[in-house]
Amino acid sequence: MGEVPQAPAAPRRPHRGMLPDVDMSRVVPDPNYRPLFKRLAKLIGRLAGRSGAARPAARTMSGGNR
Repeated sequence: MGEVPQAPAAPRRPHRGMLPDVDMSRVVPDPNYRPLFKRLAKLIGRLAGRSGAARPAARTMSGGNR
């Protein structure tokens, strides 16, 4: 009498203590890892207009060789 029915609590994300342990025996290095310095150098190169696959410009307006 007078009790308000309560809805079930929404599922919550587990906090650190409730997460499963990591099996460190199965850890492998990331093959796509690039050091921060190399990523920054590549970004600066891209922003400066240099690319790794620069092609020589055509020698004539029509694109043919003279």
